[in-house]
Amino acid sequence: MFMERRAYSRAAGCDFTFRMRGHTKQRLAQNCFRGRDLRAAGNLCRWDNEDALFEDETFVELLLASCQARLHGVTVTRSGITRNVEVEYPQYVGWSST
Repeated sequence: MFMERRAYSRAAGCDFTFRMRGHTKQRLAQNCFRGRDLRAAGNLCRWDNEDALFEDETFVELLLASCQARLHGVTVTRSGITRNVEVEYPQYVGWSST
């Protein structure tokens, strides 16, 4: 089972689809989305869950820009490709290792 999010990039002129496996979503819920007041390594204080993360326009814009940069020069097929990206968020998002 997948969680799927789609976002349109004006700069790239296309949609990006982000898929997260169910076990990854569960792991993130246990490690990264443990409540905004919990001061623990890896926990995010800015968002309550992945829904809130993808509703954050700043995050999505930065994510799309990172994806576009990471895919520059890569031939993308209809079946898709997998890449890891890192988003440099301009504000505080959590505690150590986030």
